[in-house]
Amino acid sequence: MAPGRRRTELNARAAATVDGDPAEAAAGAVRLALLPADGPTGTFVSWDGSPMPW
Repeated sequence: MAPGRRRTELNARAAATVDGDPAEAAAGAVRLALLPADGPTGTFVSWDGSPMPW
């Protein structure tokens, strides 16, 4: 999962310049964690589930 830049205290510059809500990325991580055992594998996706090239 590629959460993108998120507004957190981990990176002061990003916190000041990025509007990315950490909760959105967390929701994406939970969605992926709850995929069934036969769910998709070997893919790279964004926090919202859209495929990312790699």
